[in-house]
Formats: sequence, C-alpha cells, structure tokens
Amino acid sequence: MRDWIQRVQDIGVTDALDGFDARRVRLLNSLCVMGVVACLVSLPWIFTSEDWQGLWSNVLSQAMLLGVLGLQRRGWHRSTIVSITLIGVIVISLQVWVYPESLGIHYWLLPISLVPQVLSFREDRWLPSLLGWTVFITFSVCVLYTGGRAGDPAPEMAAQILAAMMLMLIGGAGRGSTHEAEREALAQSARADAILHMSLPRAAVAKLKAGHRPPFEVSHDECTVMMADIVGFTKLASTVAPRELIAILDQIFDRYDQCAERLGLEKIKTIGDAYMIAAGAPEPYPDHQDAIAELALELVKVTQDLATELDLPLAVRIGIHTGIAWGGVIGQTRIAFDVWGDTVNMAARMERHGVPGRIQLSQETASRLSPRFLVEVRGVISVKSKGEVRTHFLNGMKEPAGPGD
Repeated sequence: MRDWIQRVQDIGVTDALDGFDARRVRLLNSLCVMGVVACLVSLPWIFTSEDWQGLWSNVLSQAMLLGVLGLQRRGWHRSTIVSITLIGVIVISLQVWVYPESLGIHYWLLPISLVPQVLSFREDRWLPSLLGWTVFITFSVCVLYTGGRAGDPAPEMAAQILAAMMLMLIGGAGRGSTHEAEREALAQSARADAILHMSLPRAAVAKLKAGHRPPFEVSHDECTVMMADIVGFTKLASTVAPRELIAILDQIFDRYDQCAERLGLEKIKTIGDAYMIAAGAPEPYPDHQDAIAELALELVKVTQDLATELDLPLAVRIGIHTGIAWGGVIGQTRIAFDVWGDTVNMAARMERHGVPGRIQLSQETASRLSPRFLVEVRGVISVKSKGEVRTHFLNGMKEPAGPGD
C-alpha cells in the first residue's frame, strides 16, 4: 500500500525539478487522491438521501481530479494549476447559477483561490496572481448574486468580499516569503555543491548526495596515475613571505587544474607542492595513458611559462605509471577522496627518481602509449622496494602529417 501511495505521489516528478517544486507536485497529487477517496466515501450517503444534485457534482469532481493526475503524468504542471483553478471556478459558478438556493457553495472558492499561490512553481511570476484574482472576482460576483437574492445587507456582502481580498493578499505575501526562503536555500545548496566539487570528484559527490556515508569505494579499475613535484619550491619557501609563497603555489596549481579540465580529468589531491592526478579513476577514461601523457607535456610547458612570468627558478618533475588502483572516499569529520595501490606508489617513485623538467614513464605506461608520442628509453634504474626498473622519458608529440606528406 505504501509503495502504491509513493508511486501516485511521484506522478510527474522528474529530475528536472528541484526539491521544492517536486514537493509541490507531490502535494497536489496527494490532494487529488484524498479528494477522490472523499468522493467515493460520500457516494453511499448520496444514494441513500437521493441527492442527485450532489451525485453529478461528485462524479464531476472525481473526473476533474483524475484528469489532474493525467496532466501531472505528462509533466504539464502549469496546465494542471490553470485547469484545476478554472474548473473549480466554472463548476461552483454553475452551481450558484443553477441552484441559487444552495447557499454557501461559493465559499469553496476561497480555498481554490489559494491553490495557485501554494502550488505554482517558484519561477512563475504572473500566473498565480492572475488566477488568484480571477477566483476573487468570481467570488465577489457570487456574493453579490446570492446575497442579492437572499436580501443580505450591503455591509455583510462587503465584509465577505473584503475578507476574500485579505485572504488573497495574505496568500500572496506568504508565497513571496516562502519563495525567498527557497531561493536562499537553493543558493546555499549550490554553494555547498560547488565546494564539494572543488574538493571531490564528480563520482564521489554523486554518491554522497545519494546518501552514501564514508568510507565507500568509488572505483577499482585500471588507470594511469601522474605525480608532479615542483622542484626548488622548498628552497623558494625560505626566501619569500608566506602569503606570497601561497599565492605562487595557487597560481601554479590553478594553471594545472585548467589544463586537466580541458582534457576532462580531475585532480586527486595536492600534497604540499606535489600534484597528483589520475585518468581512469574514479571514472573510466578511454586511452587514459594518452590523456595523462598529454597533460604531463602541458604541465611542463605551463611551469616553464610561469617560471619566466614570475622570474623564479621553477621546474616540474613528473612520474607516470599505469596499473590497477582503488579509489574511494574516507573520513567521518573531514572527508577526502584518494587513490591507493601499487600503481600510486610506482608513480611516486617514477617522480622521485626522475629529472627536473622531464617526464619519466614506467615500462607499463610507455608500452601502452599511442605512436603519436615521442618516447626515449632512459634505461634501467634502481628503485626503492622495486629493484631494477626499466624506464623511459616522454619528450613530446609527433607533428601531424601535412597534406603532402
């Protein structure tokens, strides 16, 4: 039963709706279901009392409510609000006209006047006011018509109309304050999302927003990991002010991030003046070794340009390795994404045993690069905990062949 109710409430709810507008759709769906149930429950009493006037109103109301759910299912949410308001106005106006002795039926227009104020989407500006004032004018006409036939005094009719106007104004003010609070909540949510995306990869953010709590795994697949270290930065730290040092490092890593973003890559983390990035973790990346190789060449060029711009003795030393790695999110009070495995350790050793201004590749990465990269055999070097390892230097990319070549 609960699942059935949930499915009905979710009619017309899509990912395109934010949380607040989705709640409005669910609220209207719930009201429609409650209205249909109320109509069905009242049928025995209608037949027992032979209230045929009430019967056709009951049937018409059920048809209207089911029609609203049909419009919701198609995603026509604004059409739904317009329809339910105008149908209510027309049905009640007809009842007042055809059965003028049914005193008080026009008071149902008062809750109907609040429907567009409560259920219209946040970005709707003129629609709630237009529909609300349409209902108000209809109510005023009904008050004058029924009051005139019943001989009500003018002050009493004026009081009813004034009360309806106050209800309209209160509803509009409530809508405005509610939407202002919703806009602020959405702005805060957007800021929180931006901060999350600045510190965590997209896949990790998606899992967190889906309700997963750390620790959890994000990826476990083959990837290419790059470690880059700014050579000479530690020495530079002893010669410049801390604020200036942080500004320099921020400028370097910002340029690195821009290069990575152009290739659709996401930084894993920075460790002091070291920069770690992977392709294939946390999300699969075709030809991940080529993407990291291309990025590494860009970072060498960017570092050289910044050294010239800032007039500083900066160079970057890069190491790259390809293999299996595990990516995941850890931490309960301060969460972080990281990548673990021997692939990460090997990339770090490729960087540590590298040469300033150059890119050192493991045999695994060099053997998988496409022919468009220029690779130089460095030879066998001794690596801690790995013994003798065959390594290569990445020197650049081949120029594309011209039309006449």
